[in-house]
Formats: sequence, C-alpha cells, structure tokens
Amino acid sequence: VQTFLQNIPLEKRVFSLHERREDESIVTATTRLTSFKDKAIYLKLSLEIETFEELQKVYDWHLKDRHFHIVLPRSADGRWNWFRLFMKPRQMLNFWREGDGSAPDQPTLFYWLVTPSKFTEFAAVLGDPVKHSLSPVEHLDHFSKMNIPFLAIKIARTEWNQAFPILQQLGLRWAAVTAPLKESAAEVATTTLNAVNTLCYADHQWFGVSTDGAGFAELIEGIGALAPLQSQIAIWGGGGVLEMLREALPKAIFFSSRTGQPRDGENLLEAPKVLIWAAPRASSGEQMQMPPAKWKPAMVIDLNYKEDSLGREYAQGCNTSYESGLKMFLNQAQGQKAFWNRVNAKFGDN
Repeated sequence: VQTFLQNIPLEKRVFSLHERREDESIVTATTRLTSFKDKAIYLKLSLEIETFEELQKVYDWHLKDRHFHIVLPRSADGRWNWFRLFMKPRQMLNFWREGDGSAPDQPTLFYWLVTPSKFTEFAAVLGDPVKHSLSPVEHLDHFSKMNIPFLAIKIARTEWNQAFPILQQLGLRWAAVTAPLKESAAEVATTTLNAVNTLCYADHQWFGVSTDGAGFAELIEGIGALAPLQSQIAIWGGGGVLEMLREALPKAIFFSSRTGQPRDGENLLEAPKVLIWAAPRASSGEQMQMPPAKWKPAMVIDLNYKEDSLGREYAQGCNTSYESGLKMFLNQAQGQKAFWNRVNAKFGDN
C-alpha cells in the first residue's frame, strides 16, 4: 500500500470511511478518518447516518476543513438524498446517478442538474413519506427563478423537534408541510391555526398558513355540492386537515383512523354514501384501522393523490367510484406560492 501511495501525488489522494466499528460514535469515526490527513488531501466520510443529530455532527466535521472534508451520508431508504443536493456547491467531490446507482441517497441526474451550483437558502417539502411527493416538481419553476433549490426532506413525527432547528440553521426558509407534521409546523409559526401546510421565514420569524381549504373546495367542486349529504358523509382520518374538514363539513361524521371509532362519541351512521379518505399510510410503529367491512360507499374522495394511497386501495376493494386528491394538491400548491410571494413582498429578502 505504501508503494502504491508513493506513486500517487498527495493532491490526488482520497481516503474514504464507509463503515463504523462496533459501537463507534460519529465523533470517534470522524476522528479516526481525520488521523489520515497526512496521507491524503481529501477525506471522504460516507457512513450510514441514523438521525438528524448525527447528520449535524458529520456536517460540523465538514466545516472544520470544508475544502477537503467530504460528506456523503448513506441510508437504507435514501432519506439523505436532499442533503447530497444541499452539499453540491459546498464540497469538491459528489456523486449523481442514472437508474438505481450504487446508493439510494445519490441524487438522480435530473435533480442534480436542476439544483443551483450556488445557494445559501433553500425550500423543501417536509413530511413522512415524501419520496413520491410532487411538490419538488410543482414548485421547481417558482424557486428556480430565484436560484433556490426545492428539496424533499423526510421527517418522522418524533424527529421534528430535533430536525427543524437543524434545517433552519442550514438555510431552510420556505416549506410545504405534509403529514404527519402540520400540527408541529403550526407550533413554530406566527398563526392562530392548529395546523398549517405552508411555512415562510421572514423578519426573524416563521409565518404559517393552510391552503388545504381552498384545495379541498376545488376537489369537490364547491362545498355546496356535498352540503345536502353531510349527514351521510364519513371522514376517515383527518390529522393535519381535521380543522379544515370540520369547518367545511360540520355535520359529517368523523372517524379516527387509528382507533376506527367516531371522534365525537356515538356513531349514528350505519353506512356512509360518501367516504372522504384523509388518512396517510401508517408509519412504522403506528396503528391504522380500515373502515368497517359492511360499508359500501357510493364514492370515495381521497385527499391523497399518490398511486399507493390506502384510499385508492380501499375504493378498489369496494369497487366504487373514486376521486383522487390531485386536483386538491394542485390548487393548494398555487395557494402556497401566493403566500410565499405575499410574505416575501412584505418583508423583502429573507
């Protein structure tokens, strides 16, 4: 090895660390890699990273020698893909992929090319899951005009308090928020709402709003269309859109998707004519109930637009009419852009 290294100029050498020793901490691993700094000009850290706290530690290691400390975190599900894009203008060595590539965290060539080569602030969709979210594509043009990337960041409900301050420190300034984080997002924002799907940072504070109501009205082509049927409508789930749905359809019967029981006590609805599906797929460790087998609604209105939505699966099982939430998503996305523009116009640059 020594003979081999002697034939390679120091400025062309890269030492990589891909695995931790048993019970080795991030700090110990970075210290071990740093011990080779006299043998290579570039030190590349590509460990499996479990938490946002660990991510912060490897980023801090990068900042100690930002020209020569390269950070390429890995995960089983590709959850650090956004961080690889964030690091594009910040380090000398990066990887992108065509097809599956060698790691799911590697960005595709498309997202690599549309990510600016220089930026200090960024926008993102926050939630779990976000892998198939349309938000990055929907908002791409809006933020590209400002030379701002729009990233997809997976955050579990239990990670919010750890993750959000780190993201703000890294430069998060605009966010589309999806399940299961809408209530958590409202807690950090200047708002009277209990749940928000849109955040914007300006004047040293976060502003929040929900555009779900306008999107829902568009989905059902006017709330009045369902008003006469309200007592025959079941809402399955709700989460961060529960407040909006109660306002839009106050006489509907609301059910918890976790318990399968009515939220307001006694259930006087034997079988709904319309079922509004407002429940995401359950995350690991979370409980999810399906509607009673005897229900055979004439229509399922899904607030989810994804192909793997449980609402779509339920409607297929019932062999009933189905309405995807795509129209709702597109309409609420327009509201998000309008909100970001209003806040930025009022307070100027972030």
